[in-house]
This record gives sequence, C-alpha cells and structure tokens, in this order.
Amino acid sequence: MLGLRYSVFGALRMGVRMIGGLWDANATPEFQSSVICSKVFFDAYADITRAFLRDCPIADAVLPAHLSATPDLQDVNVGWLKLT
Repeated sequence: MLGLRYSVFGALRMGVRMIGGLWDANATPEFQSSVICSKVFFDAYADITRAFLRDCPIADAVLPAHLSATPDLQDVNVGWLKLT
C-alpha cells in the first residue's frame, strides 16, 4: 500500500462517503479502501527498522491511540500556539 497514490475516482468516492456522514448522524465512515495516516506511519516504521511497534495490531487498522500507547515511540514536545 505504501508508495501508491489514490486514483481520482477513489479519492472522490472517499470524499463523498465522508461528506455524506456529516449529515447522517447514524452513518459510520468506511475505511476499507482508505489508509489511516497512523497505519502509513506504522508501515513506514516497520519498513525502515524491520521491526513492528509493540502493542500495535499488525493485520488490522493502526489507530493514533495505538501509536500514542506504544512504548517504542517517544513523545516530542511541540509548542502550541494560542489563538486569540
């Protein structure tokens, strides 16, 4: 999946499904044909280090919470800007 671009049709279809969910409170987003950014990070980490992140599912969706909870990554202090 890494290194592949979305087709124009795939991107439009994904966008329509997500926008449709904004007006339908009972709609659930479908991620079968899309890749969550945390999964992309997980795949890139595994490709570079040849190791998997602990406590992250290998064959399922890797969520941002998995990356936050793994002891293999360190938090980086980022300065937040205050909105005035």
